[in-house]
Amino acid sequence: MNSNVMPLGAERGPLAPSQTSGNSLDMVLDVATIQAINTIAETMAGGKVAIPVHLRGNKADCFAVAMQAFQWRMNPFAVAQKTHISQGGQLGYEAQLVNAVVSNLAPITGRPDYQFLGDWNKVLGKVEERKSDKGGKYYVATYTKGDEQGLGVIVRATLRGESEPREVTVMMSQAYPRFSTQWATDPQQQICYLAIRKWARRFTPDVLLGVYTPDELSAERPETIDMGRADEVRAAATTQAPSKTDSLRSRMASKRTGATAADTPNADAMIRAIENATTGHELKVAIARIDEITNDVDRERVRTAYQEKVRTEKERGQRETAAQADQAQQQDNGAPPLAPYETMLSRIQQCNDVEVLAVLADEARAYPETERIKLDQAYQDRREILLGA
Repeated sequence: MNSNVMPLGAERGPLAPSQTSGNSLDMVLDVATIQAINTIAETMAGGKVAIPVHLRGNKADCFAVAMQAFQWRMNPFAVAQKTHISQGGQLGYEAQLVNAVVSNLAPITGRPDYQFLGDWNKVLGKVEERKSDKGGKYYVATYTKGDEQGLGVIVRATLRGESEPREVTVMMSQAYPRFSTQWATDPQQQICYLAIRKWARRFTPDVLLGVYTPDELSAERPETIDMGRADEVRAAATTQAPSKTDSLRSRMASKRTGATAADTPNADAMIRAIENATTGHELKVAIARIDEITNDVDRERVRTAYQEKVRTEKERGQRETAAQADQAQQQDNGAPPLAPYETMLSRIQQCNDVEVLAVLADEARAYPETERIKLDQAYQDRREILLGA
């Protein structure tokens, strides 16, 4: 547990919730508490180093984080550092923070107990160090999916007033999606985070009401339609034609006509969808069912096609960036056309691929110094989330 995420324990005063309950209704009805949280939110919104970039200057979101922190009786600045913005624009909390909340606030006696299942020596330490385009280091697992078979954890905790612990079992085969590289370097720690969260969702759901981790947010299907590029939006507005994402889904669905949901997806169809994808969302839809492919060879073919697609898109982006730079040098005014600062900031904050993020960071270098510093900080923050740093 991060020592910076500190319970406010015995501290009392205008910032503390009522003696009987720390729920949000008590806070809303307590004018003094709301005013105190509002003051804290103003201070947080004006922060720089102590506040992540997605909360800087955003008093309303800082207020929400501060209120949540006081419900949990934790330092609001420490809680803020453990938040992020999902691709769908929702506020998420890191698994480490969620684990601390459950351990401190769930109505249990003692601490949760963990029992590991299977031979973990097959996966522990089986990692490979790689370097990103920016010179940083990250790690990938070298063990196979077969090595994970039979590996899992049982988490047990006893509710107050009960004599027997309640338990939840989580296997590695259930642990998806895996955004953090710590699934490669420390899979036992990560599966413990996942297990205690599932335990809390099942037995004490009120503790984590409205609180989600990155993998939970990413697992949710977006409710809005992906409108594609700008020229496609204009066409859709006049002709009401289906979006490219809808067409992609229809093509994939046609391959499964008459099949049940339990049928194994077709690897060739997935590869074609990956190759035809023109947006990040289409690419995500195309590879969404890769874990349902039972044949290891076919699954590796799909994974290779996905990696090749990412590589080619990255190279294309780099070529376009280089071409823009060359064109700028030939112009008398010297300045290449840049996307609006807010647009570039949003792209960085919502990026879900480390390599694409590196391309965006390169593009951000062309912005004025004040904006470039902010974009670079946004890049660093997002990279830490994607790499689990």
